[in-house]
Amino acid sequence: MEVTPDSPAFEAGLRPGDVILEMNRKTVNSAQSMIELSKKAKTSQALLRVWSKGVRRFMVIEPPKNRAK
Repeated sequence: MEVTPDSPAFEAGLRPGDVILEMNRKTVNSAQSMIELSKKAKTSQALLRVWSKGVRRFMVIEPPKNRAK
């Protein structure tokens, strides 16, 4: 529904209206299932399969890099 600007997901190209179909090759059926899969993730990166504007694609979401304050 929303993608926070300057977030890793936004930087990877995820936009409002995109539908996450899979996370780390596991089916996402709802927002709640996405939350549960992210909590169970064994790595800090996430491989997402996304439906966007009629096209399915993969994207990798990485944690934010250490930023200087």
